[in-house]
Amino acid sequence: MHMTRTQTEDYARADGRALRLTFAEPEGAIRGGLVVLHEADGITDGVRLLVGSLAEEGWLAVAPHIYEA
Repeated sequence: MHMTRTQTEDYARADGRALRLTFAEPEGAIRGGLVVLHEADGITDGVRLLVGSLAEEGWLAVAPHIYEA
């Protein structure tokens, strides 16, 4: 089984601040997009696995790092 690679990048906003995002893109056609919200523990291996698994099913999945300082 091939797992889709998850990536973490900083997205530069128009106001100059950055938002860190962990995301995965499907290899084929995109069915739609999903936002994954994490629990108080932040972006864990489980969240990364979920994001990658959703991409394997055709979804563009993104998890914003909500609790980072």
